[in-house]
Amino acid sequence: MKELWDRYSEKPLTTHGEALGSTNDDFVEIEAFIGGKIWYSASKHEYRNDKGEIYLSGSKYASSFDKPFDAQSIAGKMATKSGVPAQDILKMWDMKRDISNGYGTALHLAMQLYGEYAKHSEAFEKNYHIHDLAVFKDAVESFYASRKDEEAVYEALVVDHARKYAGQIDRLVYNRESESYWVQDFKTNAELDPKKLATYWKQLSFYASI
Repeated sequence: MKELWDRYSEKPLTTHGEALGSTNDDFVEIEAFIGGKIWYSASKHEYRNDKGEIYLSGSKYASSFDKPFDAQSIAGKMATKSGVPAQDILKMWDMKRDISNGYGTALHLAMQLYGEYAKHSEAFEKNYHIHDLAVFKDAVESFYASRKDEEAVYEALVVDHARKYAGQIDRLVYNRESESYWVQDFKTNAELDPKKLATYWKQLSFYASI
């Protein structure tokens, strides 16, 4: 991020480490949609203030209520019962996790691509704001079918310095009639059980409180 910024911006980007006399991290100072400036590391998905104090993010707040998954112990028990090596079980779980995370990230980008850049669609002969893959195209068009007239901000960064809260909202919708905002967060679960849904509601409440 810093390399791209320095290449095309008039002024070089100062990282948090450089501001504190070190270059050992990739924190950059950014202006939040709400709450002022904060330091953010994309690689660590971590927020800090000028003192280096770490802020609580929405995802970490929500996951703090979940019971930790003891992968090693459970894989060991499954290995004993099935005869499949525990290491193979762990690798399968890791691959499934990476696939889910990759798909979720890609769909988030597809949603943002359409939401932010559909306004430019008439300038081109091709719909560059819609991804060509059917798995993304169908999901995006289905989602926006009844939402094309909504005013929304994507990846809206919100910060509460008093409580040291920070996070990025996938889609923040403005309602002009009530002069209020709707907080929306994209999820790509294969199944949505009550416990997981409760966790997601906590995350939305976290953002709304800021």
